[in-house]
Amino acid sequence: MARSSCAHDIVIREMCAECGQDLRDREEASLRASMGHRMPDLKVFDGLANKLAMKDRSNLLRRKKLVLLVDLDQTVIHTTNHPYNGCPQDDIFTYKLGNWSYTTKIRPHCKEFLENISQYYEMHVVTFGERSYADVIVSHIDPEKKYFGDRILSRDELIHKHKKTENLKLLFPCGEELIAIIDDRKDVWEDMDNLVHVKPYKFFKEVGDINAPGVKQPLVADYRGAGQTENNPQDDDRFLEMTERILIDAHERFYSHYEETCEIPDMKDIIAEMRREVLAGVKVVLSGIVPQGEDPRRSSIYQHLRRFGAIVQGRVSSETTVVIGRQWGTQKIHEAHRRAIPVVDTKWIGQAAKQWSMPAFDDFALPRKRTSREIADRNGSCEKPLFKEFVEKRIKIW
Repeated sequence: MARSSCAHDIVIREMCAECGQDLRDREEASLRASMGHRMPDLKVFDGLANKLAMKDRSNLLRRKKLVLLVDLDQTVIHTTNHPYNGCPQDDIFTYKLGNWSYTTKIRPHCKEFLENISQYYEMHVVTFGERSYADVIVSHIDPEKKYFGDRILSRDELIHKHKKTENLKLLFPCGEELIAIIDDRKDVWEDMDNLVHVKPYKFFKEVGDINAPGVKQPLVADYRGAGQTENNPQDDDRFLEMTERILIDAHERFYSHYEETCEIPDMKDIIAEMRREVLAGVKVVLSGIVPQGEDPRRSSIYQHLRRFGAIVQGRVSSETTVVIGRQWGTQKIHEAHRRAIPVVDTKWIGQAAKQWSMPAFDDFALPRKRTSREIADRNGSCEKPLFKEFVEKRIKIW
């Protein structure tokens, strides 16, 4: 093709992929980074990128599918770079990368999760692990390339060292409204509304996320042998089952709206609405949690409660559903007790966020510590019969 007539729509390493012209002096504003996962040096002209993205979106809608971005470390697997001394298991594998040996444990229900979710979502891996590491992990959780294919975005291709959001517009210039995300880290996605936050999976006690931003390899820890305990008890983590339920529900809501209105909804709106339904109508009072003088609305627990649909009240009233506190003895907790309103500890809201449903109050009741007066009364009541028995025995002897 003549260079004068070439639109230079596709650029690789600052050269046109079609005519070979050197484009180092070309204005970069109209170029996007690679729409592919493995080629960070490939750039696509804005117009062509949008055209290709619209075609991908149409194909997804025609197949009644959405897009799911899947993190690896502590979301679907857990990896240690320490020797593994536990019992052999089918879902644990050891391998070498460079000079280092690694052992990875696959999260329970992962195989079923990927199989079931693949019917509703086109899945992509987005990980802070290096390309070689990501390829090894995916080859074990998806050996036939049924679920991810080659849709793997690793640290080597990510634009930002600490954020995953920067690549979204580049991979999905159109169709971002079809995306859901699962990750154990909220911060790397800047707490986006379409993120389903997953409880971090930790099988090897001494090790966290070895690929977390800022962690240098190899991770050094006070090590006494990897594995949950010496005898490796049964791993009963069920979190992917709950995540599967949430994602399928979101898919059903998306396509129900789309088929009824012919309008494409946004997964950010759908997942945010589902999140608010968890504690919808629940009126909460916080006691002894936010330091005096600070605005409760700026506290993380306040924002967490609002994010899950709860209404936060300033004082206990007849409308209060539950009081969340740290210890007995505050005026608010005393008032709640007088009104027979449940009092729970902060783990209650944590559990609600994990299971996306309201936990039973009784399971998280705030442990009540007896006051010094109650202890004295209890001791007094115990001592009286013992003293009486002692006196009666002495009388009989005399």
